[in-house]
Amino acid sequence: MLSPENGIFTVVIHYYSDHGSGDTPTTVVVTLNKLSQRTYGPTTLINEQYWLVAGISVSDGIAEFN
Repeated sequence: MLSPENGIFTVVIHYYSDHGSGDTPTTVVVTLNKLSQRTYGPTTLINEQYWLVAGISVSDGIAEFN
């Protein structure tokens, strides 16, 4: 199994297009190392909006929330 690269990563959601459906409630669940889990939201996204959800740092194959 490959280990993740060391570094700092950002989880971003891009609500690309609502296709005429309008705003949408959004919830994101991020799980790291099969042990640590966080839930973000709900938040309402609009057409073409970006949501910077979480920061994650990886060192020696271990991921942690920033």
